[in-house]
Amino acid sequence: MWNNAATGCAIFSGGIGIAKNLYIGASGGLTVSAPTVSTSPTTGCGVFAGGMGVGGNITSFGDVNTSGNATVSGTLTSAIIISTISGQLNISNTTDATSTSTGAMVVSGGVGIPKIYMWGVKSIARIQPMRHQHPQGQSLHQEV
Repeated sequence: MWNNAATGCAIFSGGIGIAKNLYIGASGGLTVSAPTVSTSPTTGCGVFAGGMGVGGNITSFGDVNTSGNATVSGTLTSAIIISTISGQLNISNTTDATSTSTGAMVVSGGVGIPKIYMWGVKSIARIQPMRHQHPQGQSLHQEV
């Protein structure tokens, strides 16, 4: 078993160029221990000029950044706070909501939405009164 650059059946002191496919048959897979941090699509210890297909899980203990679209065909689960989505968030699931635990999007906590447009509203329950401050300081009260 080899586990560093100084052991194994083939040791290269320079780089390796491979013009065709590379197959790694070891059960341990491929380990790259270079500490190069990725700060762009052309930096990091693994840089791919084309696409990358992965048939299993991807685990990241750092940030995941994309300047393009991110498509999730299954369930997106996050144990951390996703703090910023600067583009559109599109949910194409069309499941109707029949309770607080059904529908195309289910949120367990509160939701802060400064602007909202609702089409096909079937019912709104438990809406609290909204209070607005008039520009001259007078309190406006509006029941919804």
